[in-house]
Amino acid sequence: MGFQESFNEFKGSKWVVPAYIVLVIFVVIALAYLNQCLAMILIPVAMFAIPYYMGEKRFRYFALLAVIMIVADSFAFGLLDTNFLSDFEAREQTSPDKITITQGIVNPSLGDPDTMFTFTVNVTANYTNIRTIDFYAYVNISDMAEYKLSRNEPYSMEETDTSDIDATDGKHFIRVIQLPARIHFFHFSANVNGTWNATLVHDASSNADFSGLGPINADSLAIFQVFFFSALVTLFFTSILFMVIVMMYWWIGKSRIERTKWDTRLREAGELDAADAKVPDFECTNCGRPVHDDAIRCPHCGAIFEEGEQEETEEEPEPEERNL
Repeated sequence: MGFQESFNEFKGSKWVVPAYIVLVIFVVIALAYLNQCLAMILIPVAMFAIPYYMGEKRFRYFALLAVIMIVADSFAFGLLDTNFLSDFEAREQTSPDKITITQGIVNPSLGDPDTMFTFTVNVTANYTNIRTIDFYAYVNISDMAEYKLSRNEPYSMEETDTSDIDATDGKHFIRVIQLPARIHFFHFSANVNGTWNATLVHDASSNADFSGLGPINADSLAIFQVFFFSALVTLFFTSILFMVIVMMYWWIGKSRIERTKWDTRLREAGELDAADAKVPDFECTNCGRPVHDDAIRCPHCGAIFEEGEQEETEEEPEPEERNL
């Protein structure tokens, strides 16, 4: 038995539905981590193409797949991101010019609600007497509150050596803070004689500036909830596009059935020659291959047609026939 025959036999088995559900879940996860913008388009396409290729033609099964995928993948993203943050270490931050603000870091990167986090940064400027100018440093902290990013809260930092007024070789600043138990984000900013600079990371694709991740002092359950609900919202909107694709598929199939009924009526009424009538065969809802309209079982995959699907392809009697 060749591959195609074996695959067709598998498509008619009871294992095909669990198989394409698992495959879709893993493909969605892989696409989401490749490119966020591109994934919004590829995920709905993959969600439809994989079951369709494996012989799924039933509309309600596509709708069920969307629900299962949203919940399962949201749960998977929650677990994966929680595990990723279990050994998280904050990155050192530097301003874009790589001169004004350097060596910005928080220690420790992970903690609990009682942890005191130490933020340190080095600020350099072309001034030998900073007492004659504005010279300030801040650490700006935001966090994930109620599954959305809160606004930045600036905390002023203190000089570690107030006797050093020469900023040409860098001035060291520090701030020790106790933070609420959440996932936090931070960046540093400095005012040097009225000119502001910051360590924000610029994302060219979205043209937005972002803070660095850290520190984190939330427990595993709180971290899981944040990423689970964030993924749930994102995948819900992605599934809307998927359902649009499914509705288009359903409408095309419905149109073919209606066209079959119309051509049959015209042919029987003598208004359309049999040779000119475009009457396609009934399409199996499991494997998609053509079968006769009066078939109860698909001769290709063995699927038994449901009563509703048979009625959908049967010709409705004419009004005159109902009165007989």
